Amino acid sequence: MNPRTTPAATATDLLHTLQDVDLNLFLVFATIYELGSVTGAAEALGLTQPAVSHSLARLRVTVDDDLFIRHKNKLLPTPFAQAIVDDVIYALDVLRSRSFEPQRFDPLRAEVTLQISLAVSMEIFILPRLLERLSLTAPKVNIIAVRQSGEELEDQLASGSTCLALDTGAATTTLMQTALATDQLVAVVRKGNPIVKDGMSKKTYLAARHVLVNTRSNPGTLEDDELDRLGLRRDIAAQCTALTTALRTVENTDYVVTLGLKQLEAIHPDHDLAIFDFPFSRPSLSAVLLWHQNRDKDPANQWLRELIVELFAQN
Repeated sequence: MNPRTTPAATATDLLHTLQDVDLNLFLVFATIYELGSVTGAAEALGLTQPAVSHSLARLRVTVDDDLFIRHKNKLLPTPFAQAIVDDVIYALDVLRSRSFEPQRFDPLRAEVTLQISLAVSMEIFILPRLLERLSLTAPKVNIIAVRQSGEELEDQLASGSTCLALDTGAATTTLMQTALATDQLVAVVRKGNPIVKDGMSKKTYLAARHVLVNTRSNPGTLEDDELDRLGLRRDIAAQCTALTTALRTVENTDYVVTLGLKQLEAIHPDHDLAIFDFPFSRPSLSAVLLWHQNRDKDPANQWLRELIVELFAQN
């Protein structure tokens, strides 16, 4: 649409359509409008008069309007220039005063809901202590814990709908991540279970029936990855998605459940169970914090990441 025929057009309309225009041209425009002189604008901007004249000529071509008409010794704005000047000045003020100030996040005053994706084991380990801290330092910050994986998780992190994810042993090349902690794998049975009267040897572990705790859509676990590497398999009697379910099961059966020692202490600190080292190479279970690159400098995201890292370090 030709600005000459639509004097009611705004600077906002222009900036939406003039993506490749040097915004300095609008600074020149606003200065000439204020001072009514190319010479005065050049002095105010610290530029040469030819440079200001050249900028004005470029902007005139871009917007297809003369913008200023000379009358005696002064440049008078055209109707189109009068129509857009307030919006141009406002936009320039925004750029000067706010756009380049570092953003800040004040947890004590913030009223925001943050969604985080938590693996089952991570939820029971971190969520209670996170909420306890927020109740004291960020009383109006609300947390929604969800469970996401794969492409759904990456899409949600990219869009910002989910701000962070905590998982165990997650490996990805598309998300930013930091290791939070490692946990020792242990095999857990009820006390008095006859299969471990001589301890938990490799042979005993493979002969036992197991409860598989799988919190992902794929069936793999860290312990099974290690057994596969050795060409071995264990006997899976049942599969569930909650560690609490698995622990309740082994309390009342002769089954074995394999999990992290810290996970066990977080879930069931007063347990009356027998604990044995995972009898093979004992791979470490890693807790990993994940986020998308486009949220890396978001103040709320940074604050929550730092808080979670701190809470893990206190463990």
